[in-house]
Amino acid sequence: MNTTTFALIRYLLPQIVGASWEDNILLALSDGTLMLSTSPLAGSGIYNNVIWTPSTNQISPLVGMSNISFRSGDGSKAYSLGYASGYTNPV
Repeated sequence: MNTTTFALIRYLLPQIVGASWEDNILLALSDGTLMLSTSPLAGSGIYNNVIWTPSTNQISPLVGMSNISFRSGDGSKAYSLGYASGYTNPV
């Protein structure tokens, strides 16, 4: 969204590893990119985090980052919590 004119822009994002996906969480970062927490299918329990660069329409998967995602207050850092196998609490 253009914050001056409030005009909306529709983007068609690329596939992630050749597959379709849906977004669960969208986090705006301070460098103009977006961190997306994606899933191949709603309710599947499979989550992947990627960085999307709108200016180039490129998706960069974040290896080793999955599950709960959040960012710092100023948007300069992104974080992700995962669950270790056999545990029910975040590690």
